[in-house]
Amino acid sequence: MLTAEDLAAWANNFPSIILKFFRPASNIVFHMDSWGISMSSLTPEYIVIPEWDGVTKQLQTMLDFSNDTPDVLLTVQGEAGVGKTRLVFESIKDLPQASSLVVYTSDENLAIQAATMMINYPGVTSILVADECSLQARQNLKNILQGHSNRIRVIAIDNTGERPSDLTYQFWLEKMAPELLIGVLEKNYLYVPKERLQIYAKLSGGFVRLAADLSLNDTRIAIEGHVGAGLPNIRDYYMSRLSLEERKVLEAISLFNKVGYKQDVKEEIQFLCNLLRLDQQVVLETARRLHGSRICRLCRKIYVCNTGTYCSCSF
Repeated sequence: MLTAEDLAAWANNFPSIILKFFRPASNIVFHMDSWGISMSSLTPEYIVIPEWDGVTKQLQTMLDFSNDTPDVLLTVQGEAGVGKTRLVFESIKDLPQASSLVVYTSDENLAIQAATMMINYPGVTSILVADECSLQARQNLKNILQGHSNRIRVIAIDNTGERPSDLTYQFWLEKMAPELLIGVLEKNYLYVPKERLQIYAKLSGGFVRLAADLSLNDTRIAIEGHVGAGLPNIRDYYMSRLSLEERKVLEAISLFNKVGYKQDVKEEIQFLCNLLRLDQQVVLETARRLHGSRICRLCRKIYVCNTGTYCSCSF
């Protein structure tokens, strides 16, 4: 007879299942379904990029536990906003084991903690996607998980450009071609005239996230008087898109490739805030809000939530 205790013991072998059904919503750790909601907020319709097909195939091969792998960790690198995380998500979302195995986090310290816990439970099988994962964190993960690739595999995503001397099992994504980026915008923003999408694609410099944000705010841009010729330059949009407080935070953080804000590196954000006379709590809250913002699929307004695709307009 199968008992609740048997089911609990089985579920404990799959961290993603525990996270999905038995843990409260989190803004730093996601199971496959909640990660997907976040991924599709700006561009619900995904366009396959032929140049990235090789990366997709390698990801899928690596995450098939019936295959041996040369390393427990595979790294996908590229500049911020080119589409790395979305590519990883789309590459693995339809794998048979994805919904029960995948755990995603953009906190590298948490990824290391998760890996450490996983190796202490021999029955655990998991695919860990570690976003914003530095070279040092990747090396730590590889050291921790050495010898456990038969049941744990890691996809690390990084935009710092830091690479070890051994470049095997790493991929670098270049910005997609302009015609492909315009195709992405056309499929997701049907209400925006093509000539304006072309302008946004050019202004974005090839970065999908920025191009999508420009397209999303087309009506706002037009109301502010930028019609026909689009925006004179991206700085005008930046000044209009973010409040003064948000700009202060973003500009402060952008002085560095990475700023620590907790545990043994929390002094970094403290030093930065003291130097620029910023309120540390305001900086952290603003950064989290900007990083975790989504677009409501009903009213198309920006909101912050990790559990659904609609803001309060639907309630």
